[in-house]
Amino acid sequence: MGRAFRFAQRVAFCVECLPWLGLSLLAVLTLSSALVGQASQGQTSQDSKAVVHLPTDWSHHHLIFSNPGTEEEAIAKGTHDRWLKIVNDPRYILQQMKRSSGVKALRGPETASWGQEAKTESIKKGKGTKIRKDWSEPLAAGQVQPNMYPAKYSFSITTASCSTDFVVYPTGVAGAGAAASIIAYNDLYSGCAPATVPSVYWAYNTGGTISTSPIISLDGTQLAFIQSNGTTASLVLLKWAPNPTPPTGVKGTFINNSTIVFITAGTVTTADVGMQISGTGIPANDTIVGVSGSTVTLATATTANTSGAETLTISAEAVTTPGVAPTVSNANYQSCTAPCMTTLSYANSQDDTFSAPFYDFASDDAIYVGDDDGYLHQFTGVFSGTPAESGSPWPVQVNTTAGTQVSSPVYDPTSGYVFVGDSTGVLHAVAANGSTHGTSSVLGDTIIDGPLVDPTAGMVYAFVTTNTADSDNAVFQFSTSFTTGTGNGAATGTETGKGGPGYYLYSGTFDNVYYESSSGASPSGNLYVIGGTGVAGGAILYQIAITGNAMAATATSPVTLLSGKFQLSWPSPLTEFCNAGAGACALNAGGTATATGTDYLFFSIYHSAKGGCTNLGGNGCILSYDISDPTHVVISGTGLNVTAEANPGCWATSGIEVDNSVPSGTLAGASQIYFVNLNGNGAGGPTNGTYTSTKCGANSVANTIQAVQASQASP
Repeated sequence: MGRAFRFAQRVAFCVECLPWLGLSLLAVLTLSSALVGQASQGQTSQDSKAVVHLPTDWSHHHLIFSNPGTEEEAIAKGTHDRWLKIVNDPRYILQQMKRSSGVKALRGPETASWGQEAKTESIKKGKGTKIRKDWSEPLAAGQVQPNMYPAKYSFSITTASCSTDFVVYPTGVAGAGAAASIIAYNDLYSGCAPATVPSVYWAYNTGGTISTSPIISLDGTQLAFIQSNGTTASLVLLKWAPNPTPPTGVKGTFINNSTIVFITAGTVTTADVGMQISGTGIPANDTIVGVSGSTVTLATATTANTSGAETLTISAEAVTTPGVAPTVSNANYQSCTAPCMTTLSYANSQDDTFSAPFYDFASDDAIYVGDDDGYLHQFTGVFSGTPAESGSPWPVQVNTTAGTQVSSPVYDPTSGYVFVGDSTGVLHAVAANGSTHGTSSVLGDTIIDGPLVDPTAGMVYAFVTTNTADSDNAVFQFSTSFTTGTGNGAATGTETGKGGPGYYLYSGTFDNVYYESSSGASPSGNLYVIGGTGVAGGAILYQIAITGNAMAATATSPVTLLSGKFQLSWPSPLTEFCNAGAGACALNAGGTATATGTDYLFFSIYHSAKGGCTNLGGNGCILSYDISDPTHVVISGTGLNVTAEANPGCWATSGIEVDNSVPSGTLAGASQIYFVNLNGNGAGGPTNGTYTSTKCGANSVANTIQAVQASQASP
C-alpha cells in the first residue's frame, strides 16, 4: 500500500492551510503517515477528518527548523532531496502549524450551544498588559528539574477544545496510593465550564518518580516518560483513558482475605478498572483491577469480616486518589486497551537524573535517553511496535568516566545523528546504528541541558555552564557533521557572563527573524540566552547574532540586571513564541525585524523587580520581552510574581510551554503559558530531597508544587 494512499486514508489535513505551510503537493503527499494517528478519545471520525493534531513537549524547543527556502530554490541548488526530507519531517510540519495559525474558535459538544454567548477577550499588544495567572492546581510536595516542560496536546490547530485539549504535568513525587505521579487536565480555557479551574482528565500512580519532561505521541493517545525508583530508571509507556464518572449507589459483599467483591447494588463496569475503591474492610487506596459481570476484583485482599452488603465508594481520579493503569508486558502493549502501561527498565540498571526522552517522529519509532553513568540508550517500537531496548552496541557509552551524567539528547533526522552533552562538558554525536560519530573537546564543566539542533542550517548549539578558559557561561556552535574540537567559533565559545559550578546555564532560543530568514540553509537572526548565572545581581539577557549561519564571537546585552543586587538569577530555559493571532508572523522588507505579529520571549528568574515583580528573597518572576525588533528589545507588560525558595534562592519554575495564538475578540483563555511553580521547593529529582544543584536547596521546604496556567496577556 503506497504512502500517498495511506496519507489519503488517515491524514486529517486542512487543505487551505497548505499555502501558509509553504508545502508543495509533493511534500504533502510524501508526508509520513506517522503524522496523523487515530482520532483522540471523545472525538468522532468526522472530526478527525478535518483537523491536524498539535502535540507540544520539551523536544519541540530543541529540534527546530529555520526556513528551508522554496522547492524551486532547492532544485536550483541541487539539494532537493534534502529539502524534501526537511519539509516532510513531522516536527517541521508541527512547527509551521504552530507558528502560522491561531486558534479560531471554541469547539466541543459541551459548548456547541454557546454561539454568540461564548466569552471573548480583546488581547492588547505591547506594554501595559499583565501576565495573569488563570489557574493553579496543587500537585504534591515534590521536585522537578528546572528544564522540565509540561506536555500540551491540542486536538486541532484551528480550534480550541474544552473536552480533548489537555496538558500533562509530572508531580515530582513517588507514585503511591494517595499520590499521583503524573496528571493531566482538560477544560483548560476560561471559556470552558467550569471557568475557574480545569478538570482532572486523568491521574495515575505509575509506581515511580517523574522529574524530567514527559513526551506525547502525535495523535495524543500515548505518553512516554522516565521514572525512577530511587536507584534505577525506567522508560514508561502509557495509554491513558479519560477519567470515568464514578458509579454511585454501589454496594457489595466480600469474604475476609479475598480480593473478590460481589456487587449487590449499583453497576461497576470495565471502565472503572484502575479507580480507587473504599469501604469497610477494604485497605486504603485499594484499586479495582478487574470487572466481570457483578464480580469485581481488587488489588489487595480485604481485611475484615463483614456481614451483609457494604456501601462502597469509587473515587474519581485526582492527585490524591490516582488511578492505576494496568501493567502489561512489552509484547502486549500495542494491543492493550487504555488505560494500560508497560515499563522498560534501563538494561544497565542505571538511574537517570537529568535526561528526558527524545522521540524520533520521522521514521524509526525510537526513543533516545541518557543515564547517570555515561550511557545513551535507544528504545524501539515505542508507540507503534513492540517496545524494547536496543541491544549491542546499545546502550552506547559516550563517556567512560564513572558517574558521568548524560543530559537530554536530540535526534536530527536529516544528519541521522543523536546529539547529547554530559556533566563533564563534552558534546557527543552518535548515529542511529550506535556508532560514535563525534566527540568534542572538553568545553567546560557541565552541559546540563539538551542542545539546540537546526537540521536546515546543519548546526548544533551547546550551552556550557562554565567554559575552560574564563569560567564563563558560553554557547558553542558545531556543524552537525563535527567529529572533534570546540566548534565553529573561538575555543572559548561565545561568552555570556560569569558562570560557576552548580549555577547552570540552560538552553536559549532563537527569534522569529532567525526562523523566517529567507536565506535557506544559511539563516540569520538572533539567539537569546540568560547568562551571568554565577554572579549575584549579574543576570543579563544576552543576544547572540547569527549571520549567514555563523554565530557572532561576542554577545550583546540588550537587558541587564534581571535579578536583584545581592541575589543570583536562577533563570529557567527561554521560550520564544511569535503571536500573530489567526495569521502568520512575517518579517519587514529588509528581513531584520518582525513586522506582522509580535515576537515574545518568556522565562522565569529569581529575585527580580522587573515588570513590577517583588525583588525580595523567596520570590520569583515570570517575565515576557518583546523581541520583534532585535535592535529594540523591551519588556512587555507586567510580570507574574511566584513563590520561590528563600535565600540563597533557587529556580522558581520549570520551563514554560506555550499553546496557542489567538486573534483579538476570540475565545477567552485560549492563548496560554504552562509551567510548574516550585513554590519554595528546590528543583531536583528523581529522589526527593536531592537537589539539582548543591548551591540551592538549603532553605527548601516541603511545599506543594503547583501546576500553573497563565495567560500570555502581553500578546
